[in-house]
Amino acid sequence: DIVDGFFFFVIGEGQTTGMQLVKHSGVKSIGFTGSFKAGMAIYKAAINDREVPVPVYAEMSSVNPVLILPQQLKSASSALAAQLAGSITMGVGQFCTNPGLLFLMNDENTEAFINELKEKLTAAPAGIMLNKNICNNYYETKSKAAKEKGVTFLYEGEDVSGTAKGSAALLKVNAADFITSPALQNEIFGPASLIILCNDQQEMLKAIQSLHGQLT
Repeated sequence: DIVDGFFFFVIGEGQTTGMQLVKHSGVKSIGFTGSFKAGMAIYKAAINDREVPVPVYAEMSSVNPVLILPQQLKSASSALAAQLAGSITMGVGQFCTNPGLLFLMNDENTEAFINELKEKLTAAPAGIMLNKNICNNYYETKSKAAKEKGVTFLYEGEDVSGTAKGSAALLKVNAADFITSPALQNEIFGPASLIILCNDQQEMLKAIQSLHGQLT
C-alpha cells in the first residue's frame, strides 16, 4: 500500500534536491548508481554532514575498458568499428555499456580501424541528453580530458549544448601518457570514447593494471 509522504521519484535541479535527501534525518540508507564524483560526494555527506551517519551502497563510474587485440582487428575491423560506434552513440552515450576506453596495439591495421570508427561517429547525429545539466557536464568533462598530457581529438562534433544535445567525440592518447594521467579514467558521460594506443602487449598490460575500481 502507498502511504502519504511516500515518493517513488523526485525531480530536482542540479545537486540540491539529492543532497537534501541524503542529509534528511528520515533517510536511513542510500543506494546510488552514477559517477565516481557524485557517489563520493553523497558518501562524504552521509558520513560527515549528518548527526547520525547512514550507509551508502554505491556503484560508481562506468568507463567500460575494451581491449581490441591485433588478430581481431585484422579479421573484423569494419564490423568492430560499426559495433563500437553504435555502442558509443546509443542513447547519446548515456548507457552504462558505453565503451569509454578503447585499448589498441599500434600496428599496420590500427590506423585504418581508427579512420573507420571516426567516419561512423562523424555520421552519427547529435541527440538530446537527459537534461541540460548533464549535457553541459558532458562538454565540460570532454574539454577537461582533452587538456590532459598527450590527448588529442580525432573527431569532435559541433558543440550544441544550448539545445541539450550531445554530439559524438573520439579522443586519442598514448599508453604512457594514459598511465601517468589518472584523470583520463574519469567517465565522460555522453557519446565519447578515448583510444589508448599501446606499443605492444606489455604496455597494454601495464595500462590495464593502472585502472582504478569502477562499476564494470
